[in-house]
Amino acid sequence: MPRGLFGDDVLPLYERTAARLLDDLRAAAARPGDRLPSERALTARYEVSRVTLRAALAQLESRGIVRPSSSRGWFVAEPGLFPDASAASTSAAPRSRVSPTTPGPTA
Repeated sequence: MPRGLFGDDVLPLYERTAARLLDDLRAAAARPGDRLPSERALTARYEVSRVTLRAALAQLESRGIVRPSSSRGWFVAEPGLFPDASAASTSAAPRSRVSPTTPGPTA
């Protein structure tokens, strides 16, 4: 469904959460291999339940944007998601963690 046709309140909460998370990843210039904050931190950040957050993460995983790692958390997966990701992923720079303190939109 094209985003411009309906307001955000028509989309399910997990889709809105996935969109916000993707926007935050882009704003933080996340690179492939970067670790996302814990699910607990993300649920507090987006003010959603863990079930809703996991549905959002599953949607992003199905699109190839993030990937889970058993007992380690979630990581940015797609090399072409961000403008300079392919160059950054081949550099020797250490992987960073995406900050859970990025301020969200005020409602």
